[in-house]
Amino acid sequence: MIRADPLHFICFILVSSLGLLQQVASQTALQSDREIDESFTCEWKTKTLTCPDGQGIVIDFANYGRTTHPVCVMDPVRDAPNTCSTPYHTNLVATFCNGRSNCCVPATNLFFGDPCPTIVKYLQIKYHCETLIPSEIDESFTCEWKSKTLTCPSGKSIIIDFANYGRTTHPVCVMDPVRDAPNTCSTPSHTNFVATFCNGQSNCVVPATNLFFGDPCPTIVKYLQIKYHCV
Repeated sequence: MIRADPLHFICFILVSSLGLLQQVASQTALQSDREIDESFTCEWKTKTLTCPDGQGIVIDFANYGRTTHPVCVMDPVRDAPNTCSTPYHTNLVATFCNGRSNCCVPATNLFFGDPCPTIVKYLQIKYHCETLIPSEIDESFTCEWKSKTLTCPSGKSIIIDFANYGRTTHPVCVMDPVRDAPNTCSTPSHTNFVATFCNGQSNCVVPATNLFFGDPCPTIVKYLQIKYHCV
């Protein structure tokens, strides 16, 4: 009959316990990485979302209006609990902020439109931070007359996934809310145009100007939207 070595048994228990502790620590870190931050920002103010270095914003929920939360009340009758909720606001803010380490979202009609003209509104946002993966797609919006610098780490090169100079549904670079309303000013060839200009480089400066792209929408203020990743 083989007798178990007490010392060997103790070592086995210690190793097993260490593995369990590491697993718990890993799960705790993951939960911390995904801790949701919720905020309420009154109309006419701005909310700044931030994540630690190396992490990016992920929007879980956003609404500009008024529901059941008793916040930003100026008149208790007029600003009573309401059902002023717009489902697409989550995707709107996600498109504007996801992947960035910092993002400023204005709680204004200029940015969201006015879903409840008769009441004072607030911006409700829930978001968490996730560790960025170097190969993830980077998206940016650059106002007309400015330039966007695309960069990749040393040893990696730019690959353009999408580019458009014009104005579509993104509420950015708005100078006149009527003139610069959501539009369909999109030029499919811009993706290949910017790709030819930038692909394979580690740094690339793209001007958001009519001189570089031509003028696809002469009557409105445009912006340059670019999505790219590094390989």
